[in-house]
Amino acid sequence: MLPAIQKNIKYGYIRDSKLYLIITSTLNKYDQDNIINTIKMILNTQMIQKNENLFECIDTNIEDVIVKVDHKPAYRYKPYCTTVHNFQYLEQASGKIEIDIQDQKLHQLAQEIQNIIKENH
Repeated sequence: MLPAIQKNIKYGYIRDSKLYLIITSTLNKYDQDNIINTIKMILNTQMIQKNENLFECIDTNIEDVIVKVDHKPAYRYKPYCTTVHNFQYLEQASGKIEIDIQDQKLHQLAQEIQNIIKENH
């Protein structure tokens, strides 16, 4: 289905071998029929039987798909975070550590890092 339709699906349930989808936005008849036909096509294909996430749909016999509209908006809370704060921390490392590495390449690399820290401190 289209992502615009997926985000407007509030919830869905199965009752009396009918799949009910509750959608938060109003649809015209063409869009509603398009959604129903798409879901029926997906339910009749072998894709559900091969997908491990949809095992609960294999035994259910869905005969009809009904789309209803709920005019109450779906509230999605997005946490507020600002990006205007730019934190800068002062370097606290002094570079006064003993390097105890047996591998020569790693020992040389650690010494270069230690020298850079000592220069900046």
